Amino acid sequence: MVIQMANLHFGKNNFSKFIKGNGFYIALAICLAGAGFACWAAINGTLNKVSTQQPAAVESESEDNWAFQDTEETARNEQGLPIEQNAQSSSPELSAESQPSQASATTSQSAQDTLETAKTQTPLQDMLFVQPISGDTVNNFSNGELMLDKTMNDWRTHNGIDIQAEIGSPVKAVTDGKVQKVYTDSMWGTVVEIKHANGIVSRYCSLTEAVLVKEGDKVEIGQEIGCVGETAAAEVSLPTHLHFELLKSGKYIDPLKTIEESKQ
Repeated sequence: MVIQMANLHFGKNNFSKFIKGNGFYIALAICLAGAGFACWAAINGTLNKVSTQQPAAVESESEDNWAFQDTEETARNEQGLPIEQNAQSSSPELSAESQPSQASATTSQSAQDTLETAKTQTPLQDMLFVQPISGDTVNNFSNGELMLDKTMNDWRTHNGIDIQAEIGSPVKAVTDGKVQKVYTDSMWGTVVEIKHANGIVSRYCSLTEAVLVKEGDKVEIGQEIGCVGETAAAEVSLPTHLHFELLKSGKYIDPLKTIEESKQ
């Protein structure tokens, strides 16, 4: 009995020494092994969860999209509307090719509009003009240059021609047109303006107050519109005459030259 107790006491002492000598490393190894196992279990569980959920989500999304497309196509078929193609199915090369075609169509339309406009307008040299009144020209068109004005006693441009005539002499429209203004000017007296084709406007100044046309009237070439008066204060020092002007697109042109060229 004493021997057994001694042996037991000796065994305990040896185990305690062993634990004290190598126990720390054994415990560390056990902890590392446990931690590694725990990490592996967590990662494996996460991967399994992702792999089982992702296909289901993708499949669900795909099914929803197809369901929506089928519903939309069914509704459009019931209403008799054309089914729209998916945007992804349209070809970028086709869109790029259609743009030049559209630009060409726009250019062609613009050119056609210009041609149609040109057809409706008569060239100035093809328009026929007549003298507004018979008589001698006492003052010519100055073409923008200054000339002595005997009435105003200064130098200024003369934008028309002065045709001498007796008071009451009939004044005629130089070409077909439409009366756009009849008014009294403080310098030019009673004035009639007629609008013609191609942006031409004829202006008849120093008429008597009793003109024969009114605004909006259509007149024909050679039609009488009024009579020579003595109402233009700007040229009162000259013998009685008609002051006559022609404009094209708002710019003064030479009346005599225009009338003579139209007869050729």
